[in-house]
Amino acid sequence: MKNIRFYCVMAGCCVLAATFAHATVLSDFQLSGPDSKAQSAQWQAYSDKIARGNSEAHVQIEQEGSNSFLQLRGILAAGSFYPYAGVRVLWPQSQQSLALARAKGVKFRAKGDGKVYRVQLLLTSVRDYNEYSFEFSPGADWQQFEVRFDQLKQASWGKQVSWDPEKVRGVGFHLDGGVMPFQLALDDLELF
Repeated sequence: MKNIRFYCVMAGCCVLAATFAHATVLSDFQLSGPDSKAQSAQWQAYSDKIARGNSEAHVQIEQEGSNSFLQLRGILAAGSFYPYAGVRVLWPQSQQSLALARAKGVKFRAKGDGKVYRVQLLLTSVRDYNEYSFEFSPGADWQQFEVRFDQLKQASWGKQVSWDPEKVRGVGFHLDGGVMPFQLALDDLELF
């Protein structure tokens, strides 16, 4: 089957799933290619500003040689009870039935500043931001991370809901805690 790549649009990067022998590519952040296709889902940065905080998050596509990747930068700032920021993509309703039921987990490449981030799978049944997540700490060099769905957990502070791959509506990468700058690069996001 042909490789499918994704165009970046002004407001963010588009996502489209393409099924391969054992993986489903969610996004490789490439800017061009003969098999590129665009959809309406876009990566969005967010922060505690929606809760009257002062943190900032910015996302853009950057390149290293011929490879494009998603770059999240910002600062967790004082002013909120619990500073936070991140980036996420919500799939269009028509795409929310991705082949998650057959998948075992999500994998991606990342590099960053060594801080603790969380990959999150966003479920329609979660209403209080207590997403299913897994912590990882990317160093300065590209690393491959593989997270099985059975490794994803909800925090104890929110309502616990059952894991249901049919209810996954998107994916996110999140940072919270103290006051600090942050930088996270992401590439080759896939289901396996």
